[in-house]
Amino acid sequence: MGQAPGDDVKAVAEVEREVDELRARTQALLEELERRIRDGVDRARGAVNRVKHAVDVPAHLRALPAAIKRRPALAGGIGAGAAAAIALAIGLSVHRRRLAARPMARMQRRAAAYRALLAEPQRALHPRPPLWRTLARAALLSIASSLAFSLTATAYRHLAAPRPRQLPEPVGV
Repeated sequence: MGQAPGDDVKAVAEVEREVDELRARTQALLEELERRIRDGVDRARGAVNRVKHAVDVPAHLRALPAAIKRRPALAGGIGAGAAAAIALAIGLSVHRRRLAARPMARMQRRAAAYRALLAEPQRALHPRPPLWRTLARAALLSIASSLAFSLTATAYRHLAAPRPRQLPEPVGV
């Protein structure tokens, strides 16, 4: 009650101005959010396309002869590098095997085995089953699970198949 009507107009104008400012800020935030979402979607599409291209083996194999014809030195270099990598892997394997066969390394392994035996002697009392028995057990388990799955699928198809409706026998005819 002690307010002049002009005060209400000023308050309404301030509220309208504040609402307009808030609307403009909200709209700017939404535009920025939409831009970021679009950028993220574009990046994701680009990544998906790059992955599709990278794993498209048939296309790479089709392009391989043409690439070899265009750049024989590059193809030779790649082949030589692959051969060198394989030779290095074989050389490292042979070197490690030779190191493991040395008497000191064998004694260290035997000492570690004795330490393990002294630490847990009960493990030595239960020998491991032979490898053939473990493989046979795994093969039998695989066959049994496949057979169970096949029987279950066949029974389901048989029970789920629509059957023709049979009319009840007439009584008294």
